[in-house]
Amino acid sequence: MKRFADLTYTAPVVAAQQRNGSRDLAGRQQLRAPPEGLGDREWTFILACESCFMASTGPEGWPYVQHRGGRPGFLQPVGEDTLAMPDFRGNRQYVSVGNLDHDPRVSLILVDYAARRRLKLMGFAERIEAADAEPALVQRFAGLAGEVPVERYLVIRVEAFDWNCPQHIPVLYSVAEVATRIEPFARHIAHLESLLRGAGIEPPGAPTLAD
Repeated sequence: MKRFADLTYTAPVVAAQQRNGSRDLAGRQQLRAPPEGLGDREWTFILACESCFMASTGPEGWPYVQHRGGRPGFLQPVGEDTLAMPDFRGNRQYVSVGNLDHDPRVSLILVDYAARRRLKLMGFAERIEAADAEPALVQRFAGLAGEVPVERYLVIRVEAFDWNCPQHIPVLYSVAEVATRIEPFARHIAHLESLLRGAGIEPPGAPTLAD
């Protein structure tokens, strides 16, 4: 496993750090011992992920960023420092697929908006068409796709990773997270309504979005 800075702190990046007064801090990052690999903290975060962004590069040098998402577990460990994801059928432009045929290097950003945490991964991606996938790989993602066809699987060998600070990450909640957070309030409201009915008082109707 390489240090994230070993892959990203190129000569132009170092020059920009020097111009902007952050080179001393960045230089200390490059002196850290490289990580042994993805640990429990990283895999726990990856397995809980519902959304990520993947960048690839085409032959003309233009980067392309694509959103990838699914239920928690749509990213799965399949080897040492290696993860896989299903490639569901989408708009059928196949920009990322074509880019990977040109250059297998990818970058991923995984974001937990509720906890304001962000993990960056860099690695090499291999695409495996669904018809050629081993049964064990297919089984790992059984039940995640629903009715959406899985066209292929992307297997990514992670070369480096880095955690970002929470600065500038907006706090957002998924539908499931909102339901979990309001469930105690809903139970309390139901209890209060039952007390009102027991006293012969009909509770007011619930407000709507139009109210």
